[in-house]
Amino acid sequence: MTLYPLIPLALVWATWFAARLHLGRIPKAMADDPKQLGGAVPVVYVAAYLSLGGLLMGAPVYAASLLIYGVWGRENDRLIRVALLVIIAVVETVLVVILLQSRIGEWFFD
Repeated sequence: MTLYPLIPLALVWATWFAARLHLGRIPKAMADDPKQLGGAVPVVYVAAYLSLGGLLMGAPVYAASLLIYGVWGRENDRLIRVALLVIIAVVETVLVVILLQSRIGEWFFD
């Protein structure tokens, strides 16, 4: 569950990479729509799109489970696990922001 937020990001980059292989050049935003390209690009695009939707819908559940575990978890390792989960969440958030500000994010979400 902790690594799940990395899967949608990896699928977005995989979509971009598949489009690059299909086109033979770097895909351009507003010109090369991933839904319209052939080959494996639409399949990877749909997988990325669905996993991003799951990530957005699962975020409140993820936060609630972190809070519940932090309050009612086992005493001996609760602080360490909560700290690790917070660090992982921050790293994943930074990766999402980098993706959204990159050319890949602009091309994927255009």
